[in-house]
Amino acid sequence: MIITCLFLSRETIAQTNPEYTRSYLNNLVEIGLSDYGLITAEDSTQLYFIAVRRSLTEKNAFPEKIANSIKQVKFYGSAYKAKATKVKEARFGAFTVVLYKSLKPSASLWQRNYFHSLAYKKGKFSTFRDKWLSDKIWAIQEGKISVIKPPKAGVVILRVPIDAGIAKGMPLINSDGFIGGIFAESTLGKSVVKVINMKDIADALYISGGNNCHYFNMIEWGKTDIRCVLEENAKLEAEEKARNEADAKAKKAMGKQAKKSEEPKDTTEKISKEPKPRKKHFLDYGLNANIMTHPVMDNTNGKDNYLKTRAFHVGLSLHLNIDKKGRNRITLKPRYGNFYERKDAGLWTSADNEVTIVTTSYQYAEMPVVFERQLFRGNKYSVAFGAGYSPGWVFGQQYSWLAKAATDPVKESISGPGTVITHRIVGELYLYEFKFGRVGIVYTKDMTGYPNADYKLPVNGTDYLPFESKKKSWYIGVELGIRLRGGWGR
Repeated sequence: MIITCLFLSRETIAQTNPEYTRSYLNNLVEIGLSDYGLITAEDSTQLYFIAVRRSLTEKNAFPEKIANSIKQVKFYGSAYKAKATKVKEARFGAFTVVLYKSLKPSASLWQRNYFHSLAYKKGKFSTFRDKWLSDKIWAIQEGKISVIKPPKAGVVILRVPIDAGIAKGMPLINSDGFIGGIFAESTLGKSVVKVINMKDIADALYISGGNNCHYFNMIEWGKTDIRCVLEENAKLEAEEKARNEADAKAKKAMGKQAKKSEEPKDTTEKISKEPKPRKKHFLDYGLNANIMTHPVMDNTNGKDNYLKTRAFHVGLSLHLNIDKKGRNRITLKPRYGNFYERKDAGLWTSADNEVTIVTTSYQYAEMPVVFERQLFRGNKYSVAFGAGYSPGWVFGQQYSWLAKAATDPVKESISGPGTVITHRIVGELYLYEFKFGRVGIVYTKDMTGYPNADYKLPVNGTDYLPFESKKKSWYIGVELGIRLRGGWGR
């Protein structure tokens, strides 16, 4: 409660008293003329501070040299002076934030509370005026300062009064109680300047320090301690929680064992009625075969055309079990296919009635890819639905044709380049899946035309295109699947 009151008291002072801004004076490091830095950390022997240097040429601004060492810098309002040596650097857009270290004096006067991001939209901003431009040493700039563009790659764009007189490296302080960033450039003669976001600086120094807080000891606004202490406390709490949970489970297991040992043992052999749990794999495999037809009756000359258009397939089944419960899977079916079509009155007749195609067949390899979803399951069986896509490659085609005056058909084979790629959509409904097999209804729909649609049949000096006008079609049939590893059902 006392800590909360002190925190609220600090916020109230910050909102109403510019002396709060002045409390960060000992965090500043004077490097040179209109050039300042900001202390971020200390250890037993060193003080660490950051400075900003321009790295890229922009309008009316040129890159600055990054010194490996600085002969003398001033701390605590010029009360302490020391040499500085470069430690690390981090790039933010056109600027580089350079980390330096100096020997630490006996007294530690800078304050760690607080820093935060300029993405925070509340509060008012203030900073120090450059003492070389001000009529008072360390005067406070309280003119209207506003964010034009929020942090992007660590850089924030501000609007300031044109007479603000703010030097490079000065901290931008929010009245809610934290340092939000440091000025990347002097405001002399400018109303729009760039600032490096303090939260991004903190993250960069944390990473460059090997994911520790050696180079950045400041406390984030709203937190109770530096990042590494909070992370260590969270780790210890998680470990303690895990130990407590493990102890509780061990005690519970020991209690059950003790209770079980007190019960009289039944020497009668018990046979479990529950099925033995099936070992689960990500990949199961098996075989599949189906026969399909285009079930359209066509009465021609009193002849029934039933099952004279048919296809059969046989091949492997590769089942990818993509969830632990076994309700969803992806099945790949690399297989051989054979299509046959016959029509006594002619599958196709030329416009001049000189040529009639009687039968046609082709062989192909295809790879259906089917997503399957189990609809429901019982104790020993299940029902599933699947949908997918099947590309194919035709590698052989035969047909027979009749000339107008002929009575016996002529058999031909197609060779050479042609339309050999096929595409189909696939639908499956497996009505009964049991331990090692399943039976279902399958449906396919052609997405491409008939193979070899550009094939030409030369007859009596005329080239005919018997397969050009063949339409896309659909087929339905029955499929049988067998599992060689894994199983369906429960």
